[in-house]
Amino acid sequence: MKPPHPFRRLLCVEDDPSMRASLGRLLSRHYDTTEVGSAEAALDELSKGPFDGLLTDFDLPGLSGVELCDYVRRRHPEVWCVVLTGAAPERLPPHEFTVLTKPVSAIRLFAELEREAESWARHDPHDQLEQGESLNPGGSRAGAVS
Repeated sequence: MKPPHPFRRLLCVEDDPSMRASLGRLLSRHYDTTEVGSAEAALDELSKGPFDGLLTDFDLPGLSGVELCDYVRRRHPEVWCVVLTGAAPERLPPHEFTVLTKPVSAIRLFAELEREAESWARHDPHDQLEQGESLNPGGSRAGAVS
């Protein structure tokens, strides 16, 4: 397996502190990783600077991982999303992103992150915009209603 791209910025959202620390150590081998413990903290980090990808737990306090990814897709269409869950994937609401069931091996995790990143690199973020919206040069949306 080709090693992941070393310069991608990845936001990792996991509410369990020990799991978050483990994921952070693992992911930081190949990514510029920021770890947070809630969807709300993730939204704060996203407002501070650009990220290439989001890896989030499904079961978070407040917004779920799926709700977070839906929000990110609308507000930051350039960011790809992967959800980790301990639940059966069919129990998740309808979604348009990769879902991995825990436990997941490091090899599979890196492979899926890279697959999503490579797929997203070929993706036009304008495809995710709602009718009547456009991206301004700085990445902000024009015509969007909050």
